[in-house]
Order: sequence, then C-alpha cells, then structure tokens
Amino acid sequence: MGHIHHIRNRKKGKHLNFKDRQFIEYLVKKAYPKKPSVRKLVGAIGCSESTIRRELKRGKVLQLSSELIEYESYSAEIAQQDYDYRATAKGPDLKIANDYAFVEYVEHKIIKEKYSPDAVIMELENNGFSHPETGVKFEARICTKTLYNYIDQGVFPSLTNRDLPREGKASKRKQRRVRRSYKNVDGKSIWERPKEANNRSEIGHWEMDCIEGT
Repeated sequence: MGHIHHIRNRKKGKHLNFKDRQFIEYLVKKAYPKKPSVRKLVGAIGCSESTIRRELKRGKVLQLSSELIEYESYSAEIAQQDYDYRATAKGPDLKIANDYAFVEYVEHKIIKEKYSPDAVIMELENNGFSHPETGVKFEARICTKTLYNYIDQGVFPSLTNRDLPREGKASKRKQRRVRRSYKNVDGKSIWERPKEANNRSEIGHWEMDCIEGT
C-alpha cells in the first residue's frame, strides 16, 4: 500500500495537508481496537508530538464497531474541514486560534446549558477566563461582540445561530456554516453528536467500522 512510503522528515513549521491526514486516519484505523501510538504517528508523519495530539483532537469522531459499540476514532475529512474553518477567510488574528478547550467550553455552555453569549462571557470574566470547575486558564480572551461575530461567521464547529436563545435579535441572526467536502465523511465529529434538544441538520453520518487492528 502506498501509505507505507509516506514516512518522511517534515520541514519545521510546515502544516499538515489532507494527504497527511488521510495517512493518520489509516494508521488510527489500523491500530483499532487499541489507541494509536502517538510516538509512531510522530515518526510516520515527521512532525512534533504536540502537532499529532492536536491533530487527533481536531479530527476526533465517534463511530460504531461491528458489535455496535461506540468508540472514538479519527477522520481526515473532519480534521481538514476544521482546519479550513480556522484558516480560510478567518485571518491570522482569530482570537480563539487553537484553543480547543475554550471552543468546547463555549459550545457546551450555549448548546447544552442554554447560556446566551453574554452570559458565557460574563462567567468567563468573573473567573478570569479560567474553567470554573477545573481552574484551567483559557488562552482565548474575547468580548461578547467578538463571540457573536464568530458565531455569525461559522467559526465554531458545532455552534450556529440556531443554538442561541430565541429572544430579541438573536433569533433573527442568520445561520451560516460552510463545509468543504474532500471525500465521503468517515465519521461524525465528536463536536457534532446528535442533540435531542433541537432539530439541527447533521454533517456526516454514523458508520459501521469492521476494520480489525493489527
């Protein structure tokens, strides 16, 4: 298989491309049901450990095994879509950058706990932009207006204007989400799990994965 010849040294600072992500997906599936070795992925892709860990989180998906057991995997498609979201038309000054913990926190507060963007920012400010439960400090520092703008622009993977409280001008905001398809989505993003509280359309689909680890 051509994947075997992918191993190489990568120039420092060079970003992963879709071919790299496809190879990561191949190695992750090959390792199932065990978790992939980060060290082996680092050697195969030719990048740093932090890059691999960040990439695995970027492309994290939920899939079903042949025994109908849910497990976490990696999708090159989902990872590339997330990369494009952050790199295309968002500019270098995107304040949430790669602060995935911040993104997940905001999405959880608004989607699950029904917070308004104003309430989320107020809670963050009261806690010094730290997680109120874990105390971990977020890298991102944004105001309410910026948060609304990011939601309008489709910066958040799972959060759209449909998730905002249905009151005042928030209900009139337009939903905007742009996805660029490279191939059939190989899984459903961990950030896009089915939400019983609303009727949002879903990107991707659940799959049966019968690949055995070696």
